Amino acid sequence: FANDIGIVGLGEGAGASILLRYTISYPRRVLGLCLLECNANPSGFLEWGQEKVAAWQLLNRGMNPTTEKFLLWHHFGTDYRTKDKKNMIQEFHENLYKRMNAHNLSQYIQVYMNRSDITNKARDLKTPVLLVTGTQSPHVKEVEKLFYSLPDKRSSTLLKAEDTSGSIMEESPFKLAESFLLFLQGIGLAASVPMARLARASSLSEGSPKDLHKFKSASMDAP
Repeated sequence: FANDIGIVGLGEGAGASILLRYTISYPRRVLGLCLLECNANPSGFLEWGQEKVAAWQLLNRGMNPTTEKFLLWHHFGTDYRTKDKKNMIQEFHENLYKRMNAHNLSQYIQVYMNRSDITNKARDLKTPVLLVTGTQSPHVKEVEKLFYSLPDKRSSTLLKAEDTSGSIMEESPFKLAESFLLFLQGIGLAASVPMARLARASSLSEGSPKDLHKFKSASMDAP
């Protein structure tokens, strides 16, 4: 970020919020943004309370079932107990207890819950933005609100992956990759990357290539 070199930002959750704030402050340095589950609003009262409890418990008890439940909801939504997410939930559980530093995570949550509202500042953003969420994501309303606050719907796109929670990178990685590639080509980048190659890769891991197109787009819709 030290030089005025055009970048394309890709971030999820808190990382997406950081990228959006950076772009608002330095719009000329950013060519485009792909933001997953980005929330431009401050924490609501209920969310703030849940995050406060989670941060306190992490700091004083380490990882625990109550905090784990909150993090599961934050990442996967309310339907995280479904069978199709069983392996992802198990891996997420193991990472929380075996790899995550509870103290650092506590500090991270505290910083995130004290975030400021930047919705009004986003109204002046001219940078092309691809906003991504899932129809079953716990953050879908916040992502939609951010999209409708952006001034130029011709250069901004909202994609909602069907039957997907707030973990599109894990649940539908090739769908995300195709949408990101189309976004890059829309701003004049990655023109030499063929879509057919991406579709073939997807067919080997997620079923037929037609499944790549199960998206709802609101790029040209009015609020």
